[in-house]
Amino acid sequence: VRAALATGIFETDLDTGESSVLVEPANGYTLLLPTWSPDGRFISFDELVYMEGRGPFTYYDFEAGKYIAWGDPLGNYDWSPDGETLAYDLLSYAPTGSERVFTRPRANQGGEVQVSPETQQGYSFYPVYSPNGTQLAYLNNPGGPESTQHTLVVQELASGEIRELGSYESVWYLEWSPDGKALLFSAGPYDAQQVYGYDLTRGEAVVLAEGGQQTLVSAALHPQVTA
Repeated sequence: VRAALATGIFETDLDTGESSVLVEPANGYTLLLPTWSPDGRFISFDELVYMEGRGPFTYYDFEAGKYIAWGDPLGNYDWSPDGETLAYDLLSYAPTGSERVFTRPRANQGGEVQVSPETQQGYSFYPVYSPNGTQLAYLNNPGGPESTQHTLVVQELASGEIRELGSYESVWYLEWSPDGKALLFSAGPYDAQQVYGYDLTRGEAVVLAEGGQQTLVSAALHPQVTA
């Protein structure tokens, strides 16, 4: 590791255009993929150890002024609304078929709990907390790593009750609407992605737009499927 070449997380003043370092690379690794916790107290990121796949999960606590490295990759992860828990799938590179969805308290690295059930075949990934923190939406691939069909799932965290919302091809960019009444995602072949909205009240999915990630951002700002 050449610590002198490592870069941290930067912030930019939108009024002046000036940039400054927000988080220094304390362990000698370049920091990437910054993600704010919903309350703004923490910013998480990967430490770049390898050029491919996800790096070890790390976060900075602004109130305590601490740089906290967990030492292991979490794969795809999401902060709970109160910033106290993380949901993740350990999918740090290509899927192996053994991935599951877990939660772990931020302040207790040893408190890992498996959320998604065991299956004879397939894997679960891409957890996203509902706005009130009582549910997780995630994807289940029942066919294994070679399959592109994904089942959209919403699971109650308290009871473990699972609701399957249909099967879609190559789902990406799963998000909740701000009111928690709908899910937005893109799905379909790589060159023909569509943005869907699933109305959880009506129990139906509708196509909102053609496109992928960029279109999803616009659709999320103007959801058309909430009751």
